[in-house]
Amino acid sequence: MRLLKCWSNLMLIITFLNRDAERLYMTVPPQPNLLTQQELQLFQRICQIQDKSGHIVRVPDDGITRKDEQAINELLQIFEYGQTSKKHNTVIVTGNRKMLEIMSDSFQSECNPINIRAVYPESFVKLFGDEVKTGHMIRTVTGKVEMSSSDIQGLLSILDEDEPIEVKIIDAEVIEEFPDITQRIRAAKRDPGAG
Repeated sequence: MRLLKCWSNLMLIITFLNRDAERLYMTVPPQPNLLTQQELQLFQRICQIQDKSGHIVRVPDDGITRKDEQAINELLQIFEYGQTSKKHNTVIVTGNRKMLEIMSDSFQSECNPINIRAVYPESFVKLFGDEVKTGHMIRTVTGKVEMSSSDIQGLLSILDEDEPIEVKIIDAEVIEEFPDITQRIRAAKRDPGAG
């Protein structure tokens, strides 16, 4: 990558010996359109993700899509800080009767906005169709429930114990924490040679 970056600005002169041990020079002019600054940054991020995750990332011949670029940025944030945080206008949370009962209790104590927390033993981010494992994850959604207390009570009266229910959270913030990665980051800070 450093070579490509230099080559975009400077002329490259290659020196080699022919069969008669004579020096020959080949001049390659600058290649300004070889890679854009943004593409170079993306490739540097991919290298960082590989170093930190141990996952070999293969860029497809089709190139990097907008979705892949978002996944690269998300993975870099995960492996650098051990968490991500995103704001959304609306988030749909799927839960069950127990979640609604907890929400109902929060409404009665006038505790809006509300926090909904879910724990996942394994997680991953898809990059170029491949799953990059990110380990144990805790997802917290904070926001306002687009439902009144009476709506929740009405649902509780008709909902079965294990029946799934979707709840719309508005003005939401989604925080995803990755304890396994956070632990590795802390260990690397204590012992920089440990990686």
